[in-house]
Amino acid sequence: MASATPAMTDPAEAPWLTLPALRAAWKVVKDNKGVAGGDGVTIARFRLQLDTNLLALQDEVRAGTYTPGPARRTRLRMGDKWREITVLPVRDRVL
Repeated sequence: MASATPAMTDPAEAPWLTLPALRAAWKVVKDNKGVAGGDGVTIARFRLQLDTNLLALQDEVRAGTYTPGPARRTRLRMGDKWREITVLPVRDRVL
């Protein structure tokens, strides 16, 4: 009987973990113009060392040492109501 759970892809060979794929994901994050997560790193600051940050993220995932950074809770006014949201660090949004 076949397993109902799909096999996990080895992160070292995952197509979404290539540098071009991470750069494309970065562009989506940047274009969303979000704010800093719980680590305080803004999109502008992340961009200052973009390749270094993307390569470090890639290395951590491949080595199995990646852990998500701290999230930040904040409130946004949407019309006449307030909405509470969680903001992930920029590096986590890239993944």
